[in-house]
Amino acid sequence: MPPIRIVSGSTAARNPTGGAQPCDDGTIDNHCSRPFMSRLFIRIQYLIPQHLLSRLVGLVASSRVTWIKNTFIRVIVRLFNVDMTEAESANLADYPTFNAFFSRRLKPGLRPISGLVSSPADGCVSACGDINGNQIIQAKGLNYSVEKLLASADASRFHNGSFITIYLSPKDYHRVHNPVAGQLHSGTYVPGKLFSVNDATAQAVPDLFADNERYVMHFDTEFGAMAVVMVGAMIVAGIQTAWQKAPYPAGRLCQEIFTPTRQIDQGEELGRRARQVPYGLNRHRPAGAPCQLAGWRAESRQNGPGSGAGYTGTLKPRRSKTDDLVNVGSSGDLH
Repeated sequence: MPPIRIVSGSTAARNPTGGAQPCDDGTIDNHCSRPFMSRLFIRIQYLIPQHLLSRLVGLVASSRVTWIKNTFIRVIVRLFNVDMTEAESANLADYPTFNAFFSRRLKPGLRPISGLVSSPADGCVSACGDINGNQIIQAKGLNYSVEKLLASADASRFHNGSFITIYLSPKDYHRVHNPVAGQLHSGTYVPGKLFSVNDATAQAVPDLFADNERYVMHFDTEFGAMAVVMVGAMIVAGIQTAWQKAPYPAGRLCQEIFTPTRQIDQGEELGRRARQVPYGLNRHRPAGAPCQLAGWRAESRQNGPGSGAGYTGTLKPRRSKTDDLVNVGSSGDLH
């Protein structure tokens, strides 16, 4: 799925990694090790009808024909080493569609919540650090503006803040949870492109996260303003918030103002089927908040019944290519 981006308005410590770093997990489809194939893959993305392709795949993913959905699920489980022991149901036949499998819930209590700031999702920390003025690092030599990401002419409260980007691979748990308790006062679905959000594409396509379709949430927290952005991606387009019964219609701008504002506790579910998550905090970043962890593994923590009564994040260093890859974020989309 897409990336989730969190933009913070707090002043962050300097990032010793020197900016965005690839997840470099050594899984299949590591385009960085094949420059020619990377360039070809990126060129193809500019040429293909991204939304049409995603709609066609979406028809298959929503199919209830037993042999179609079971085949699709088994291929993904084997191809990406999906750990079904963490799922609420490990029986693949229990999922009526591939979409249901893709947005599967975790076992209750598997991710106990802790800390002032928790990881909003399972995934790989692909970039994090300071926002330089209004510029966020996408990859080496590529930045994009806070204003464009948030689709807002005035995002000054996030200038010189901090950010973290978490990449969700096909094998990851694809629900997003609130990293910091706060009042949700607005949300905007922004139509856009559907490029892949893997590392190779992030290093080559300008304004990738700010051009892809996304859903932007604005919170007021005890630490200041916070924005959480769920970014869509190739083939797995379709962003659905916890308060909507279906994904937002593609190509149609949707603005939501919550009056009164909604109190969203830390760990509560925000949405699903997003492949990239960024978030940021204004003013004072709480002690222990992740900001210097590019290339690390983020694990969401869940607590209570259902899919997210509580959610916390544990950050682990990425593993080497010789280590068990099941616990390492993948850098490849479903392509």
